[in-house]
Amino acid sequence: LERGNYSYDKAVLGSYRDFIPDQYVLGYHLVAEGRRLYGPKLWEHVLNSVARRPYMVTPFQKGIKDISGKRKIPFYEECMLNLSNRWEKQDSALDINMSGYDEDHRKHYTSYRHPAFLGDGSVLAMRSSIDDIIRFVRISGDGKEDIVHTPGLIKQETLSFASGKLCWAETHPDPRWSNRSYTFIKILDVEQGKVKTIQHKKRYLAPVLSDDATKVAAVCVDSLDRFSIVILDGGNGEVLNKIYTDENTYPLTPAWAGDEQLLTIQVSDKGKSLQRIEIYSGKSEILLPWTYIEMSQAVYHEPYIYIVGSWSGISNIYRLDPEKGGVAMVTQSRFGAVDPHLSSDGNTLMFADYRAKGYRIHEVDLSDARPVKLSQEGSNVLADVLAEQEDLMPPGSSVQPAENPSRKYSKIGNLFNFHSWAPLDINANNYTINPGISIMSQNLLSSSFLSVGYNYNVNEQLGKFYGTYT
Repeated sequence: LERGNYSYDKAVLGSYRDFIPDQYVLGYHLVAEGRRLYGPKLWEHVLNSVARRPYMVTPFQKGIKDISGKRKIPFYEECMLNLSNRWEKQDSALDINMSGYDEDHRKHYTSYRHPAFLGDGSVLAMRSSIDDIIRFVRISGDGKEDIVHTPGLIKQETLSFASGKLCWAETHPDPRWSNRSYTFIKILDVEQGKVKTIQHKKRYLAPVLSDDATKVAAVCVDSLDRFSIVILDGGNGEVLNKIYTDENTYPLTPAWAGDEQLLTIQVSDKGKSLQRIEIYSGKSEILLPWTYIEMSQAVYHEPYIYIVGSWSGISNIYRLDPEKGGVAMVTQSRFGAVDPHLSSDGNTLMFADYRAKGYRIHEVDLSDARPVKLSQEGSNVLADVLAEQEDLMPPGSSVQPAENPSRKYSKIGNLFNFHSWAPLDINANNYTINPGISIMSQNLLSSSFLSVGYNYNVNEQLGKFYGTYT
């Protein structure tokens, strides 16, 4: 809606100038719109065409044309035109006050997430762009930006700021096992510029500082996939308490609600629910019932709870009064609002508002909040069409669990697991194929690799046996 439709090549291959959604986002819309236009058999036929006729130059395009009558690029253009027309109608129906939404003259895609008010009137935010790595920056009133800190591989779902300190989780790979990684919880003193690590080699996510920055709450996932919230000492990282969730539901992005309570979005097969948890007793209270509507990022500022939700069909920020009841919509975003942060007096809300050139920091006066009823408005055309086309699958609970015996796994006895062979010499590292024969083994732990075979060099008319073991 802001930039127009990109060409097929640009949408598929990406760009160094503009932000292009990944293949999944593009594929979801093309697959769904294609099924809406031509029925559920479209992609089944396309994939069968590729599998059965790989000798053709463009079997994928041929499969699309068989059903739609269009080649690949005209098919893409038709889908995008239909999507754009529907989105324009939805956009024109929005009642949005666009004051403060100035035209973005920034040349390159630059995104600002998790904004926070600083005491001197400046703003702290996480900046990412198409030509730079993630930075924590301080933005002054005149728009000047200074880099405060450059983090490592950061978990972006939560960036917590309180009492002049910033807290986040970084991912560090295991030096030995490539499929294993850990998180390190770090705290930055913004004014002094000093960083300390309070937890090493754990599986902690979404850390959040208490109001006085003396404690940290974080989501914990152990090796058996048991979910809990841990309370850590903000100084030395000592575990003060661990709260396991009811029925092992998954807690998202906890937030402090005073010194002895937490807010969290719980996730289960029933959807999502906003709950309040007492950190010492573990007792929980449901504030918003289970729903399949997307919600996240609860924030508390007495006496209200602010939460990101998509009840209107667009991600916006809502204000809940847990004592008196009632809900008010406090943002009217065109494309999506996230990362709520309140001023110290609770009168101003700062958030990240989505634009084609990245998230932009925006503020609203909370006196303009209007009451709303939490109900899904309208429908999602693509999702509804896909649901109608699918046969109902039987619930998994109808399948009786199998009684599989457990026994000790011998590492030495299972060093070799021969999985492939070929009447050719195939080098999987450089994708070369020569006359000969090859046999490959990889054990179940991916810690033992064997490749043996015979290679015949046609040019030199010389053959050799080879073997490599790692």
